[in-house]
This record gives sequence, C-alpha cells and structure tokens, in this order.
Amino acid sequence: MKNLSIQIKIMTMAIFVIVLFTFFIALDSINTIKNISKINIDTYKKEAYLNKKKELENYISIAHTTITSIYNRGEKIQIKKDLEAHSSQLFNIINKVYDKFNNKIPKEELQEKLKFIISNARFGKNGYYWVNDFNSNMIMHPIHPEFVGQNFVDKQDENGVYFIREAVNVARKNNSGFINYVWEKENSSKSEPKISYVKVFKPYNWVIGSGVYINDIKKSLKKETIETISQMRYGKTGYFWINDMQPKMIMHPISTSLNGKSLKNYKDPNGIYLFNEMVKICKNGKNEGVVNYSWIKPGHKIPEAKLSYVKKFKQWNWIIGTGAYVDDIENQINLMKEQTKNDINDIIKSFFIKIIISVIVVIFLINILIKYNIIMPIRDFQYSFMSFFDYINSKSPKIKLTQNESNDEIGQMSKILNNNIIIAKEKFDEAVRLKNELKTLNDKLEIKIKDEVQKNHNIEEKLFESEKLASMGEMIGNIAHQWRQPLSVISTASTGMIVQKEFGNLSDDKLIHACESINENAQYLSKTIDDFKNFIKGERVKKSFRIEDELHSLLKLIEGSAKSNNIEIILDLEKGLSINSYENELTQCMMNIYNNAKDALVENVQSKRFIFICTKKIGDEISITVKDNANGIPKKVLPKIFDPYFTTKHQSKGTGLGLHMTYNLIVNGMKGSIEATNIQYEYNEQNYNGALFTIQLPIA
Repeated sequence: MKNLSIQIKIMTMAIFVIVLFTFFIALDSINTIKNISKINIDTYKKEAYLNKKKELENYISIAHTTITSIYNRGEKIQIKKDLEAHSSQLFNIINKVYDKFNNKIPKEELQEKLKFIISNARFGKNGYYWVNDFNSNMIMHPIHPEFVGQNFVDKQDENGVYFIREAVNVARKNNSGFINYVWEKENSSKSEPKISYVKVFKPYNWVIGSGVYINDIKKSLKKETIETISQMRYGKTGYFWINDMQPKMIMHPISTSLNGKSLKNYKDPNGIYLFNEMVKICKNGKNEGVVNYSWIKPGHKIPEAKLSYVKKFKQWNWIIGTGAYVDDIENQINLMKEQTKNDINDIIKSFFIKIIISVIVVIFLINILIKYNIIMPIRDFQYSFMSFFDYINSKSPKIKLTQNESNDEIGQMSKILNNNIIIAKEKFDEAVRLKNELKTLNDKLEIKIKDEVQKNHNIEEKLFESEKLASMGEMIGNIAHQWRQPLSVISTASTGMIVQKEFGNLSDDKLIHACESINENAQYLSKTIDDFKNFIKGERVKKSFRIEDELHSLLKLIEGSAKSNNIEIILDLEKGLSINSYENELTQCMMNIYNNAKDALVENVQSKRFIFICTKKIGDEISITVKDNANGIPKKVLPKIFDPYFTTKHQSKGTGLGLHMTYNLIVNGMKGSIEATNIQYEYNEQNYNGALFTIQLPIA
C-alpha cells in the first residue's frame, strides 16, 4: 500500500468499505423482507378473520334488530295503544249516532240502535266489545248472549280476579283504563291471559270493554319473525337460522330437515358439538360470540371450515346465527405465501445486480473527483461567497467572483453565485435610487390625496343637493294631490254661480256663500305655496322656532302623499317646545325619514298603515321619535342604513344618500344625535312591528 498512489488508496478503501457495507445491508434487508412478509401474512390472516367476524356480527345485528322491532310491536304498550285506538274509533261512531238521534227518537230505541252497532263491531281476528253498567250488570255481550241481564259483581276468573268489578272501578275512577285477567278463549275450554280496555259512555253510564289474548299476539309475532328471518339473505350464500337454548332447531332455511329436531347430539366431522357450543357462548355475559366448525357448503358434498356468529334474543330464549365459509381466506393466505417467496428471490437477484453496478459507478466518480481536485474549487467558492457578504456589509468596495468554469456541482453553484451577486448588486443600486425618489413621490401623493378628498367632498355636496331636489319633486307631487279638491271646489262654485245667474236663481246669500268658499280654498292654496316656498328657499339660518309648527308645516307638505298611499299619520306633540336651530334642515331630515317609512309601508303592509310622530322634552334636549308598522328593518341592514350610498331600493328609486344626509345634518349641523332601532308595540289592542327613529336635539 505504501507504493500506491493516493488516488488508488482512496479508491481501494472506498471499494472495500462499499462492498462490505453493501453485503451486510443485503443480508439484513433479505431477513427484514422475510420477517415483514411473515408479519404481513399473519396480520392479513388475523384481520381477514376479524373482518369476517365483524361482517357476520353486523349481519346478525341486522337480524337481531329486525326481531327486536317485531317483538316491540307486540309489547303490552303497543297492545294497549291498539286497544285504545280501536275503542276510540268505536266511540267516534256511537257518539255521532247519539248526537244525531238524541231527543229525536225514544231513548230505548236509541239505546238499542247503539247496542246493535257495538255488538257488530270487530277488530283483528277475534276482537269484540261488551257493555255493562256501573252496577256490574251485563247489558250486551256479542259472544255470550246468555250473560245479558246477569250481575258480574262477584264473578271471578281462575286467579280470583273480580274482572267486571275491577273494570267498573277503573271506569268510575279514571273514565277509562286497562285490566288484566284470564278468560276462556272462544271455541276452547282453556283459559288464557287477556288484557282489556274499558271506557265509559257517559250519556248512559255504560262501561264498554274490549280485549285481546296475549298468547295470540306472541304466537303471531313468533310466526311473523320466523317467516321474515327465513327469507333474509346477503351476498351469494348468506342466510340466518334460529335455534333455542335446548338446543332445538326452530328454523333453518337451507337444511329444512333439521327444523323441530333436537341438536344436542349433532356434531361436525371433527367431533365439535357446534350447537351446544352456541348455547355455551350465549350463556356468557355478552350473550353472543363466534363458533368455528365444519359444515356442508351449498352445492358441495364435503364439509368445509366455517365461521359462525350467534347472538341470543333474550325475550324468547332464541339463538340467531349466521356463518361464512373461510376457505377463500385460507386460499388467499397460501397464495400470498407463494407470491412472497417468489418476490424475495427476485429481490435478491435484483439486489446483487444493483450492488455490482453501484460499485462500478462509485469507482468512476471517485476517480473524477480526485482528478479534478475538488478541494480547490471549494476554496474558490468559499472566498467569493465571503467577499459578497463583505460588499453587502460595506466592508469592501469590490466583489471577487469565482473563477471555476467546470460543469460539476461546484462549478454550477459558482456560476449561480456569480449571477446572483451581479443581480444583487444591480438591485442594491436600484434600491438606493428608489429610496431617493421615494420622498418626492410621497410629497406628490399627499397633494394628490388632498385634491381627491376635495373632489369627493364637492361630489357629495352635489349628491346631497340632488337628494333634496328629489324630495322637492316628491313634494310637488304631494302638493298636486292637495290642490285637486280645492281647485275642484273653486271650479264647482264659480260654474254654479254662472248657471244660477243664467237661470235667475243666484240670490245674494248663494253668491256670498260661493264667494266665501272660493276665498277659503284660495287661502288654503296660498298657504300651501308659502309652506313649499319656505322649504325650497334652502336658507341655512339659525333661528328659534316651535317644533310643533315645523311638524304641522311638514304634515301639510306630505298630506297628499299620505292620503294617496292610505297612510294614517298620528301626532303626539308636547305643546310649547321651542329650539334654536336650522328649521329648513330639520324639515329635510323629517321628510327623508317619512319617505323611507312610506316606501317600507307600501312594500310590506297591505292595510292599516301607520306613522307615529311624537315629541317631548327630556332634560336640556328635545326628543323627536318616528315609528311605523312596516315590520322593521332587517338585522343585516340596520347597522348600515346611515352609510353613504347604501340602499336596498332599485337604483331608479334611491341614491342611498337620504339617511346619510339626515345623519350629517342632525349630528354635524345641529349637534344632535339620531339612531334607528326595531320596535314592538301595541296600538288599538293590536300588536305591531316596525322601525323607530329617535332624534335628540339640544334646546340651545
């Protein structure tokens, strides 16, 4: 080794280490693969059996649930409900007959008619009704007519139960109820448990009873259950059977020859008394579990391994079972073992081929690395990298670029580093230039922002004026409504005078009366014009005025609109309230609130539309409230109604500035406050929902 070159020494040591290391890795990997394969097969087997068990458990759960459902339908609670329902149907019939003929036919005839209906009423297979009175006298019995007229107060069943006396007591105390006793079954001399329901027919104090035999219900339920379970199937060959705890086969849909036979001595070819095992399992705490045995598969002659799941149905001491053949699981496991063995052999071959190729590649790479002196390119790279950071930290005015032009990883990294250094330097210089321009741009931006703010302010003022013009337009429409009747009166009076003059019927009294009517309506028109002129002046003059006068003027402006939309405006104004503020702007605000209330009423209320306006003094402020019965403002809309440009109307019907302008005029112009809420209130003994606007204005 002493006479060998460093290159050969490094390559020899590298090859020896690689081969030795690879050999041990190969042995360990092969053993690991074998162990993992065995674990996987065992895990698959365990999971396959577990999944099969869970699958069977789920199927048994379905069958058990089906039986439980059928059983629950036959419980006494359901029996009682059915008896009550049948009795209720009968009482509906006889009550209608009684109401129809009472006081219209003799009492005895009506009673006979009712007894005839009751005696012929039936339910189920053998359900009937009997009638006795509060003295335990039998009035009607459809099965035993010989009982009619007999007194049953001392009549007992086999267990000493005075059943008729008990029925009377239950009926007398609770008007209806249930009794339990035993009674001879029809066409049989044997007595069986029976449950009956009795109820009082109050017009005649009759106790009407009906009942069912409990054993009939149980037999019917068991028969129905056996038929249902025998027809249930799943998969290709899945079925259910039922045996009891003896064990005796109750139902087997495939091996029908076992039905009714004892299964105590029945065993499979391996000597397992499978049905006895099922009984043992169902006697444990869970009342369910798995049994492994052999059974003849449908379509085969030789018994095969089978896995069955059984569960006890406690109420009837039944065992419900279902099973699956496990030959498919074992076949799959054997196939996996064979496949694993072949895969391991292929892996070993592939592994050694890859080892040989890897050794050759490693020798070649080591030779290349040594030939091109890896250490020097690394040092050159390191020096250039450090000079870059010195430049960034202002420790050096220049950057030393790498001189490595090779195409290996270090050479590529050197080229990337050089490119990044050049780009970084350009960006650094650009950043300095941008920094110098930033202050100038900020100054220009501040000026631009101020100009835009002023433009937006001017636009908003124009939109406010537009909103007011829209209100004026609406008021002109209101005035047109108000002028129709006075103009009609003036026209009628003047025309009447002309006609009466032509016919010579115009007396002085009629002339004076007509002139007074014309003058009165002309004065009304003049007053309307004055109110409108005061509103459209737009003068922002702060003065003292009375709130009630301002609201009465507003009422005249909106009177026509309110009448045309069937809106009743109700005022509750405190007298003598004066304020020093802007009367015209308050009118504008009240007009905006009225318009919103009017639109909401027209949209949401068909009749009885109300707007309530109330004023009162609270401390040093005057409160003005406006409420309607338009069902209120939606919760998601309420917080936004004073926002600019927010509207729920079509763009042709609203700008969204009305309430925003109202808010600004009240809060900023008059130094007051305004809020909107929803309210529930009572008016004329009826409850209403609506919106409530509350304005608070300082008196001074």
